[in-house]
Amino acid sequence: MNGDGLEDLYIGGAKESAGKLFMQTTAGTFKSANEAAFEAAKISEDVGAAFFDADGDGDLDLYVVSGGNEYAPQAPALLDRLYINNGKGDFKQSANSLPEFSASGSCVAPADFDGDGDQDLFVGSRSIPWEYGLTPTSYLLENDGRGKFSIATEKYAPELASVGMVTDAAWIDYDKDRDLDLVVVGEWMPVTLFQNTGKRLVNITGKAGLGKTHGWWNCVTVEDLNKDGQMDFVAGNLGENSKIKASEAEPASIYLADFDINGTLDPILCYYKLGKSYPLPLRPDLLNQLPFLKQKFPTHAGYAGKQITEIFTEKQLSKAVVKEAYTFATSVFYGHADGTFQQQPLPVAAQFSPVYAIMAKDFDADGAKDLLLAGNFHGLNPQLGRYDASYGALFRTATFKSRSSNELVANSHSKTENSAGSFTFVPMRNSGLSLTGQIRDMVSLQYRNKPEVIIFAVNNERIQVYEMRGE
Repeated sequence: MNGDGLEDLYIGGAKESAGKLFMQTTAGTFKSANEAAFEAAKISEDVGAAFFDADGDGDLDLYVVSGGNEYAPQAPALLDRLYINNGKGDFKQSANSLPEFSASGSCVAPADFDGDGDQDLFVGSRSIPWEYGLTPTSYLLENDGRGKFSIATEKYAPELASVGMVTDAAWIDYDKDRDLDLVVVGEWMPVTLFQNTGKRLVNITGKAGLGKTHGWWNCVTVEDLNKDGQMDFVAGNLGENSKIKASEAEPASIYLADFDINGTLDPILCYYKLGKSYPLPLRPDLLNQLPFLKQKFPTHAGYAGKQITEIFTEKQLSKAVVKEAYTFATSVFYGHADGTFQQQPLPVAAQFSPVYAIMAKDFDADGAKDLLLAGNFHGLNPQLGRYDASYGALFRTATFKSRSSNELVANSHSKTENSAGSFTFVPMRNSGLSLTGQIRDMVSLQYRNKPEVIIFAVNNERIQVYEMRGE
């Protein structure tokens, strides 16, 4: 950030806890900087961030996405922030560079999508506060070349505004025409692809073979994994270690309506069991949400085994917004020369828990990209239990040598005959991974002139750091 050749780090803060910019020193330690600038926005929850050159002056500025469900939809705490760098690592929040929109955001992806030489932005929104399930508004922001942004979604990609409950996005040159296309993932939506025609971003999800990939997607990474010249996607999903299952024939679903006509949206989550769709809430939970149903179901026995169509009338359900998910498998989507993609679920070790962070990297120096996955989610009721079965998962395309338990191991001497696009799980005793908690992001970073370290961001806990060993 300050031009000294050392990599620095920004860690987003939760509500009432300011984000931190850590500047690396020549001694290999990190020092918090610009604390006053970030402290002023500590009321906001940082859910996404990106370094990019906003004003075209050759140094990196910082965009921070605000989100969460704690505030009303128009609360100032949901406003995103742009911090301008003076070239020396001193950041100051810009007062008038961003259009004012209040959204429960999820991600930001910088790119020059219009080809005019400056960095523009896609800003994804995950939800509407207090109305989970409804589709929020996402934004395409166009840069005027001097670091002032305006909303350009209607101009370039009207469908992108209501694409879904976005959790992550990435820019790629999908069709090799030297402009940038956009892949977007989220909850209750397919892996979605927008093709850049040079003038507009056009939704080609169905044409690309992704039309039935609706899931609870948390993150996406783009890479040519099998070295065929076509870009592939790796997308983190809920996983398949849950009471809730999903398939095209028997999807997980959510019904959204004001069933008790009190002005509040009532989301009802449903899942299939033995070919029938049942509401997930237990009777006490459902009656707490919808007291008028107590007369219809005065006993547990009367409620047990009732399908969603037996709880609500046809008229009530006809007014509901319905969303479905057809796959919960964390997967690779391999790109083909004809412009389509083929979904390939990762091995079972990737399905133990929700995946929120993915890194594609050649950990074993064999020339092929490996995958590092992390996640978990604790915010569930006792009926489902915590999703905490992942301690981090490393998938390789070559054999790894076993080492002690606190280091990622890269062994370039031992190979297998696996193809470059075929992934094999590396057991914890070999990978050295033993991550705990709810991992939400990861980055690689160099310090002290050593091989890279992987830094893991953990919800409500300290970061965790693993050093890579190339032995």
